Amino acid sequence: MKRVYVFWVTAMVCLSFGFMGCVEEDPAKPLDVNSFQTATLTGNILIKRGTVSQAPHNMSVDDFIVSVDYSSFKIDNQGKYYLPKAGIRYVASSGEFIITVPVGNEKTMVYIDFSDFYDVFGESDEVLWKASKSGTNVLVEPDQRIHILEDIIFLEY
Repeated sequence: MKRVYVFWVTAMVCLSFGFMGCVEEDPAKPLDVNSFQTATLTGNILIKRGTVSQAPHNMSVDDFIVSVDYSSFKIDNQGKYYLPKAGIRYVASSGEFIITVPVGNEKTMVYIDFSDFYDVFGESDEVLWKASKSGTNVLVEPDQRIHILEDIIFLEY
């Protein structure tokens, strides 16, 4: 009987310590980023089957994931600032994109990635397209305009 009593007392003490550690936290809010200094990135996106390439028609700005480390803006916070979709322009007929991204006072690393998407190739049915490499990193300075020379290729998944 004494063992059961000791067990229950120990369990209650441990449980009370567990509840003491719980506090309600504020939900995370995105930090405001000064967008007075920007850089512009341009490039082309192609879907490729064999040796034939074409611009994707069903891709949209929603498929772009563009981010910059908060540390680039001298903000003492870990994590990344994700560019709103309004900062991205995509021309489906040609596969060209223009991204205007806020940058810090010094060189800033911009990360560009893409989600998978469905599109047709020629007369074929819709298939899933996946980027041939995961992400593109570009080092930019304020007021700089960079054209990404290497086409961003998506392959059939």
